[in-house]
Amino acid sequence: MATIKELKKETTKRERDDGVVARLIEGLVSLVPEAANAVLRAFGTPALGEIAGPITKWILDKMKDKLEGE
Repeated sequence: MATIKELKKETTKRERDDGVVARLIEGLVSLVPEAANAVLRAFGTPALGEIAGPITKWILDKMKDKLEGE
């Protein structure tokens, strides 16, 4: 839950750090692999998709590729 709270806090900041968002997403999915689909769906929405920076997009693409390969 702490990772989710940190992710929520970081994504709601006006000056969010894309590297922190990406690290938190990776950490969340490493702790709960089943969360990958939920994270991808969430960042597929216009609201979160717009805040994803290049590092976060790279992490999300990597997760998507991994899920498609399974």
